[in-house]
Amino acid sequence: MVLATFLLAIEGIDLLRVQLERGSLSYLLINSANRLFWMMIFPCLALLFLYPPKQILREVGLQSDFYAAAKIAGIATLPMLLGYSFHSDFQLTFSLEEFLLGAVIAALGEELFFRGFLFGQLHRRVG
Repeated sequence: MVLATFLLAIEGIDLLRVQLERGSLSYLLINSANRLFWMMIFPCLALLFLYPPKQILREVGLQSDFYAAAKIAGIATLPMLLGYSFHSDFQLTFSLEEFLLGAVIAALGEELFFRGFLFGQLHRRVG
């Protein structure tokens, strides 16, 4: 069931892809909702078949202290941020779409989906 959920979620992102003008607010909202569903909500729904609802947050690793984890993540990624900044001569381009889809949703989705769901369940079930 874990592998079937994984494969469906990976392919599901392309199932609901809507052809909208890139950079528009509707594109950003629909694409964000699509990724949020397939990478975060869908795996949690699949876990309802394996665990009681109160145990799902623990199973995907979301019961820890958020602020402590954010501090550690900031400190751990600071050298990479500085290295890339010097390498790119501090050329900064920023858009809300790139930030939300590329930094926030991608990072949270990847951690929850791959580390929390896929690796966590395979580790607990297979060993």
